[in-house]
Amino acid sequence: MLLIYIASFLVCSAAEFSLVVPNTSVSAQLGSSVVLPCSLSPPLNTRTFEVQWYKNKDSERTVLLHKAENLQETERDARYKDRVSVIGELEKGDVSLELKNVTVADEGEYVCFVQSIIWYERGSVNLAVK
Repeated sequence: MLLIYIASFLVCSAAEFSLVVPNTSVSAQLGSSVVLPCSLSPPLNTRTFEVQWYKNKDSERTVLLHKAENLQETERDARYKDRVSVIGELEKGDVSLELKNVTVADEGEYVCFVQSIIWYERGSVNLAVK
């Protein structure tokens, strides 16, 4: 019984994390590519986690969704088709988003949402387009 308790404690504590995002805006030139940083602390393997990026705190406008170890293409907003990817190493807790061919409409707040079986966190990154 003690072993079960210890094992469940270790699993639960390993799944708790916080997100590290910049506290200042990220800038990008019109037409360029930009990385919106987001990573887990401690750096857990996020391959089996749900990783969602959405714009303006509106989860209906999904920029990218990684779930069940796959990108969910059908749930992405059409404006981001072929322009976004997770550029970080999921195995090391890096869920940073690369946005290509930046447009004026891309400017604004992006939310990085990461959920494990028992824990979730979200952080936001502001994108300024010049």
